[in-house]
Amino acid sequence: MKERPILFSADMVRAILDGRKTQTRRVVKGDPNLVRWMPIQINRNQGWENEHGNPINCPYGQGGDRLWVKETWATTEQSGVHKSDAEIIYRATDPDWETIEGWCWKPCIFMPRWASRIDLEITSIHVERLQDITEMDAIAEGMMFERYDGNTYDELPAKEKLADYWDSLNAKSGYPWESNPWVWVIEFKVIKPEVN
Repeated sequence: MKERPILFSADMVRAILDGRKTQTRRVVKGDPNLVRWMPIQINRNQGWENEHGNPINCPYGQGGDRLWVKETWATTEQSGVHKSDAEIIYRATDPDWETIEGWCWKPCIFMPRWASRIDLEITSIHVERLQDITEMDAIAEGMMFERYDGNTYDELPAKEKLADYWDSLNAKSGYPWESNPWVWVIEFKVIKPEVN
């Protein structure tokens, strides 16, 4: 079993903590228009190969591996302060927290392992085109219907919500929803903290 970091936005961290998010999709890097993905066995581990027969390993691991979540955070940790004594605040659970002198939000990319509070176990990985996602899988991505009152739900399907959210994160990087890139579909369960 290996352990790797994975970045999530505050919205998606809240969905994980609420037990609503059990999947994530990440772009397969390279030239996804020139490959056809096929599952293969590599030394008894499931992997993937492109149309040229070259094995491709998912950079996030394989089933049974663990991911530790990197998220936006703030801390009192300074030089001379022991890590276990550092107070940590997370934007996902304290979004309205106001900056106190000496404190400021740190981007998720800079979160060290010791500050992470969420561990995930990968239950499965496969590859698909982004737009092949089903409505149920879009809900498993953390997109939920919002209740306006006791009887009326938001009419926008979860898949359409995901398309908008995807573009807010990936369009500037050259992977908009409309380009329908190949994506790693990573299914996971929360190991830490326990989710009720």
